[in-house]
Amino acid sequence: MTTVTATERAFNISFSHAPFKVGAYIFRVVNYGNDRHTLSLAGPRITSTASPAAPGGESGALGVSLRASSCELWCGLDMHKMKRMDIKITVA
Repeated sequence: MTTVTATERAFNISFSHAPFKVGAYIFRVVNYGNDRHTLSLAGPRITSTASPAAPGGESGALGVSLRASSCELWCGLDMHKMKRMDIKITVA
């Protein structure tokens, strides 16, 4: 299992790890913003899933098994995705 830190702040998501390979991951979601954030993930043959909402300064986690595909990760709260708080990754 690979642990990746997903840093979230005002309408931005970044990862401590890339590239992504097929396998099991724990996304450790760290919220450096002032607003609450989640990390949602969806992709082909992956059931959409999300971390719990974390207030500013707190963290949470999301476990998922990634398959070879393109996946989208975003904050599912308060229309943050519409404000471009989303990112796409390729899993090889």
